[in-house]
Order: sequence, then structure tokens, then C-alpha cells
Amino acid sequence: MKLRGKLLLICLTVQGSAAYAQVGVGTTASATGNVATVNGVPISQSEVERAFAAVVQQQLGGQIPPGMDLAAIRAQVVPNIIERLIDEKLMEQEVARAKVTITPVELRAEVEKLLAAHLERTGLSREQFESQLKGRGAPALEELLSERAAAPELRRYMLQTRLFEKESAAELTVSTTEIEAKYKADLSTVFTKPATVRASHILVRSAKDDPAPKREEASKKAVSILADAKKAGADFAALARAHSEGPSAPGGGDLGYFPREGSMVEDFAAAAFALKVGEMSGIVETQFGFHIIKLTEKKKAHVISLADATGPITEQLKSEKMDAVRRQHISRLRKDAKIVISGADAQVPSGGTPKAP
Repeated sequence: MKLRGKLLLICLTVQGSAAYAQVGVGTTASATGNVATVNGVPISQSEVERAFAAVVQQQLGGQIPPGMDLAAIRAQVVPNIIERLIDEKLMEQEVARAKVTITPVELRAEVEKLLAAHLERTGLSREQFESQLKGRGAPALEELLSERAAAPELRRYMLQTRLFEKESAAELTVSTTEIEAKYKADLSTVFTKPATVRASHILVRSAKDDPAPKREEASKKAVSILADAKKAGADFAALARAHSEGPSAPGGGDLGYFPREGSMVEDFAAAAFALKVGEMSGIVETQFGFHIIKLTEKKKAHVISLADATGPITEQLKSEKMDAVRRQHISRLRKDAKIVISGADAQVPSGGTPKAP
């Protein structure tokens, strides 16, 4: 349920089905048959396999490291997956009972809302965010938004949200006192923002333990690129796309915003913060190689006011209340449900007591 505000809905480009193919999860258990029924509605083995593949994709990048015991991972993870799928079936049945619906237009509006919240947090424009996606080799923003609007996870989230807003409205109310208390508690850590800069760079890779001739070649290449970048009318972004050896190259070298400490290596951060907006550095050497840095924006340290923080705080507190309401609903539904567990992978979930067939 903790979906709101997360980039998963917008930036996740690898679906569970891709992970399913990569890790070969079906090799350790049959992907046919059912592992459980919930009030007569089956949970298939294939649903468990897809969910397991998604976990592997998220946690391990879709690859099982050499020596890692896939069977041991399954034994640990699958019972929790089955428990979660049982909860989802119970909630689907509850949503159907309450006749709650959602339209594609409303789902798209929610994705746009999530994107707007992310842009506000990061200080990026829509165009800048799209440039970052391009730099990571992701699909176009419009394609991603459409894909995420059609994601089953979002639909489930929105249907359950509507159900709870309909049946537990009082429990989801966020008071002014709660907002002020949260703001005070998070003032120094969340709402006090350090100074940040936005920069682009061109990287010529070179490790400090490379042979001297190789390092000299990399250094000469960086000097040549710098000379081109200093020419009148030079397009820094185009030069980055053509010559940079860093992952930001496809996006014109754009690194987005970062603070003085904690995000970049010290030599790079010091050089970037010493620049004026529009100014370009000389050759900056770090453990990654030789950089040419161009500063594009600066933001002063500032404190977000209570008025500006009220919206995000309200959303966060409401989301937390929503999680609590969902747990209460599921606990109640489990007491009255007929849950039948079967199959080699299935174990008794910790969240309830399955009934015998």
C-alpha cells in the first residue's frame, strides 16, 4: 500500500515477467496448479512464480549470484508471497462487494500526481526529468506514464483507497495538530534544505592505477574536449553525448541537483560548488577519471514553510493511516474467510489461520 510518492510507478521499466525469464524460477517448482484458495477463489502457482520473480528482480537485479541457493531463497520468501497474495484476494473481494470502481482517466491523473510530487521534491522540471530518463536509456516519459497508469499495482491501490475513504473516512482524517507535530519533528531533517547545485559533466575514464601511457592518453583526450567546449557557440550537452564515458552521457551529461556533501566525491563537489552559474571548470581529476564540469543552476539553503509542507505531510500521514486501516480490514476479513492452503510451496501464513478444506 505504500505506493504513493514512490518512483516505482513511474521509473520501473523492467516487469516481473522479464525477471521470470531471466532467473528461471519455474525450474525449482511447478508453475501449474493452485497453492491456495480464498473463499473459493484460487491463487495459482504461476501467480506465486511471477511475484517471486519480481522480488528477485527488485533485490538482485534479476540475476542469481554464483553460489547462492535459489531453493533457500524460495523457502524464505515464498510463504510471505503467499500471505500477501491471500491478502490481495481478500481485498479484491471486498472492493467488489462495495462496488468500488476507477476509470483509466482517474488512474492516469494519479500517475501525473505522483510525478508532480516527485518533481517538487527533486526540484526538476518535467523536461529535465525526461532528460534524466533518456540518459538512463528508459522509454519516453509519456510511454512510461501510460504504462504505469495501466499497472495492476496502481489500480489495486486506488480501488482500496476509495474503499477506505468510503467506509473509514473518520479514521483517515488528518488534523492540524498532527500536521504541526510532524512538521516540528521533521523540521531539521526533512524541511531544512541544504544549498544545492545542478551540473553537467563530461567524463574521460581513467583509474589511478592505469599504466602511465594510458592515463596520459586519457588526460590528452580530456584537454582536447575542454578546448572544444571553450569554443564560441559550443554545445556542452552535445559534446557530452559524443564524448563522455559516464552514465549521464545520453542525457547531455546532466547530473541533476546535488548538495555539497554526501552525493559526489569531494574533489568533484568542491569544483562544482566553486563555479558560477554558466561557468565551466578546467580538468578535474577524481578516482573515476578526468571531468569537465559545467554549472547550470544554484539553489540556496532554505527552510520549507509549514504552509508549503502541509500538503506533503497530509499525504504522508494519510498514507500511514491508510496502511493501518488496511491491516484492520484484512484482520477482520481473515477471521471470516475460508482459506485453503495446498501445494508444495505453500506454508501457513503468519497473518491468519487457514481453514481446512
